[in-house]
Amino acid sequence: MVIGLFPEWFAPRPADWPSNFHHTSSPLWDESDVQSNLPELEEFLSDGDRSWVFTAGSVNMHAHEFFRAAVEACERAGRRGILIARFAEQIPASLPPNVRPFECVPFSQVLPRAAAFAHHGGIGTMAQAPAAGRRNL
Repeated sequence: MVIGLFPEWFAPRPADWPSNFHHTSSPLWDESDVQSNLPELEEFLSDGDRSWVFTAGSVNMHAHEFFRAAVEACERAGRRGILIARFAEQIPASLPPNVRPFECVPFSQVLPRAAAFAHHGGIGTMAQAPAAGRRNL
């Protein structure tokens, strides 16, 4: 069986695809059953304008420049920022008060309250943005 992890409206099945191809839906699991009580995140989300959210993916270990640029963009634009990275060494050592790092957050809790979402383009992340009503950047 060949499984497409995307809905049919996103890419209808062409005639030349294998006969054993089946559409599913986008993967939307985001650890909310494991990581749903994050008081620091809730406090930050509730304490000002909508934030810009940045992630380079759950397995990326080499995104220091991405996060440095994200912090710079937030500073230049006067925006609040949330940096999501499993590997803390990717996050700049010094952050302005309007930017906060988090190791892992459920996108379903953050993205509906975000102003923008910049990410690496992973399939799960790509699915979470439109589910939350946000564009993929």
